[in-house]
Amino acid sequence: MRPATDSKTSPSGVARFTALFLLSASTLLFEVLLTKLFANKLEHHYTFAIIGLALLGYGGSGVLVQLKRETFLRGGMADGMALWRYTLAWAFSILGVVPLFLLLPFDPAVPGAAGALALPLYFLLFAAPFFVAGVPVAAMLMSSDLHPSRVYFWDLLGAALGALAGPWLLPRTGAYGAVVLSAAMAVGAAIVIRASIRTGALRACLLAVVAFLAAGFVSLLVPNRMRSALGFDMVSFKALVVKSDFFALGPPTQIYWNPIARLDVSRTGISDSVSFRYGLPLSLRLLPIEGRLILVDGGANSRQFVLDRHPRDTQFLSTTLWAAPYVLHPRTGKVLVIGAGGGIDILVGKHFGATEIDALELNPDMARLLAGRPEDRERDLYTRWLQSDDRTQVTIHNVEARHFVYRQRDHAHYDIVLASGVDTLTAIQSSGNALSENFLYTADAVKDYLAVLNPGGVLALTHWHLEPPKHALKMFATYLQVLEQSGVDNPSRHVCVVSDAMSEKFGWESTLLKKGSEFTLEEVKALREYAARVGFQIVWDPFLANDAPVRRDGDLAFRRLGMAKGPARSQVIADLPYDITPSTDDRPYFYWVGDKSEGKLSFYDGNWVYADVLYPQSSMRWMLRLAVLLSLGLALVPAFIMKRRGMSLRELAAPIPFFAASGFAFVMAENAVFLMITLFVGGPLYSLSVVLPSILGGYAFGSLLSGRLGPGKRRWLAVLAALCVAAFGAFALIAFQALPQLIALSQPARMAIAVLLVVPFAAVLGLFVPWYMAGLKTSEADPTLAWMWSLSAVGNVLGAMVFVPLCHAFGTRMVFALAAGLYLLALGWAAWTTRAQAS
Repeated sequence: MRPATDSKTSPSGVARFTALFLLSASTLLFEVLLTKLFANKLEHHYTFAIIGLALLGYGGSGVLVQLKRETFLRGGMADGMALWRYTLAWAFSILGVVPLFLLLPFDPAVPGAAGALALPLYFLLFAAPFFVAGVPVAAMLMSSDLHPSRVYFWDLLGAALGALAGPWLLPRTGAYGAVVLSAAMAVGAAIVIRASIRTGALRACLLAVVAFLAAGFVSLLVPNRMRSALGFDMVSFKALVVKSDFFALGPPTQIYWNPIARLDVSRTGISDSVSFRYGLPLSLRLLPIEGRLILVDGGANSRQFVLDRHPRDTQFLSTTLWAAPYVLHPRTGKVLVIGAGGGIDILVGKHFGATEIDALELNPDMARLLAGRPEDRERDLYTRWLQSDDRTQVTIHNVEARHFVYRQRDHAHYDIVLASGVDTLTAIQSSGNALSENFLYTADAVKDYLAVLNPGGVLALTHWHLEPPKHALKMFATYLQVLEQSGVDNPSRHVCVVSDAMSEKFGWESTLLKKGSEFTLEEVKALREYAARVGFQIVWDPFLANDAPVRRDGDLAFRRLGMAKGPARSQVIADLPYDITPSTDDRPYFYWVGDKSEGKLSFYDGNWVYADVLYPQSSMRWMLRLAVLLSLGLALVPAFIMKRRGMSLRELAAPIPFFAASGFAFVMAENAVFLMITLFVGGPLYSLSVVLPSILGGYAFGSLLSGRLGPGKRRWLAVLAALCVAAFGAFALIAFQALPQLIALSQPARMAIAVLLVVPFAAVLGLFVPWYMAGLKTSEADPTLAWMWSLSAVGNVLGAMVFVPLCHAFGTRMVFALAAGLYLLALGWAAWTTRAQAS
């Protein structure tokens, strides 16, 4: 028999659910903000790994509640004072760990002890707050008077609010202001709990508010003081060369936060740095060029030039690498610029007499800089030549390029389509599927670009050339595959590759494709003359002699690939020591160019999210091993302790496969939905701000609906299995067949369709776990409830960490099907264990 309830320390159900709603909103908001903070301090792939591991702390809290239930439950009900203390602890912990994170001088990419310490240190730093935040959730799940369906409902509904708040708050408050607001939500949750207990509530709540104001002030003060002292608001070793070039011009004059990427804008000055002058020939290194640098997420960069005359009269623009497509197509009318950045491509297009330029820019703050922001005091220096004039109409579009191009397929045709180094590698979501450029370089993308080109038009996509030139080669292979699949007999005669040849080890390469007819000898001669004049190198053209001189080892790979045909080309790709197999929209991982010698598990090293050309990524292997080790600990340690307390191991272990499989399947399905919907909604920003809240909100309402089902009743299993099959089947059918036909609809219409598609699907997913958990709560397995919640979180984390390698290996559709299969297996396991218990 359970002890009597202590009403003095047990808040009302309304108070607990309200607090849970606010706490969940706070934790999800903070997770979104951490994505941006990590992306600015460290390379983005560590963002996914460390946040994923830190979230194990969230699940680990369930083990604590499970093993120390007498501490968190009074009379079987969640103890109000424990809820108050842990909720308040979460608020103050995030206000403390963020300034500490900014100050710590550790980076996993740095060799030596500092690099080795970085990963475990950051894991512990952020696992602790998430562990604290999970305790109130686990305690409420264990509370005898709260149905799991309602706990899940308010938990997920709050998370949906946090997902909505993140993209909205970032541009308005910055990351640090949003962290303080996240803490404020948690303080509000704690006050709701404490006020309902009443005894000493007023004094305790007032002290909490005063302490929060003080801690929030310090949390905001630290980055401001660091910016004053260092020029940057965090200690970061990310892209030191780029940062050095940036700060040589002085501290940033403007800083903009948004969900795509943070921008830091330098002062205007003259720079001879590579970061400022890339794409220009070495012969112009002494030419004074005035302008400014734009730092993107603390590592990548763009730049803007100040011109003292019209672009058509600025001769150095004709010597840039970005001029190559105009050399091949001198009579240019309409141009499509993908990734306008600081506007260099617009200036080059004007120089060559383009009559119309559509400039696409995904980052909203970058697009506003191009158009001229009122707060940009130097805007007139830059926007003067970026605007329309009597020769060229310029239109700046703040859109995702693939979505824009797809919508223009039937009525817009360009002479040139180009993307010049759109390789910012910015992290959009806290899972490894969200690099903002992933969809730009797939074979399907190339087909879309060709669809909007006029016959004879030129497609120019530019990438780094690093030895070996993996990404430039992958783009070359993608061109050849697309042309061959479209029926072109000699695809390599439609392609040229030119490099700025900055050095033996580093440079930029533009891969040029002509639609329709092959490149003529006259066109190739013009390209060769241009390259010779400015000091660039022709890496491949259709008339390249077998014995032409080779400057870099990687050039031979281009030659072998270009001269091979059909099966022979496939063999050349297979023989390379790295993977340059063209990406597709179903497997949109252009940057996965891992070393084949590492075997099938090379994803351990981080090759799945980063161009593995700058640093060895063996630390990623350590991270994944740590995740597996901690997950095993969360599964085995509680079982061992509870068995020693006299509980049956069979009863303890019976629910484990259900919760682990369901947690893993949910993340597989969630991430697959992001990929399947991204192009339709218009890019990763809308995927984050619309799809994520819809998934969480739909799951919340499904959880609430599960409370109407008989808890754990076997007769519902067939219904749930049928709903699972129907939901996955209908979603896949609509996403792959119907949505492409609706992509031309207005943005509000597409947003509404996305919500109407995702919410019911997520609602079905939300039925399973709360329904099974309610069955445990009414059975002798009740003592394992919080532990099972932890194991579901473990499944979430492991699923997030292996989603990308699975998707790369098998494709989005297969991973989506895998998620459905795992849910069905979980339900089958529930049927088997229910039958076993009944017998």
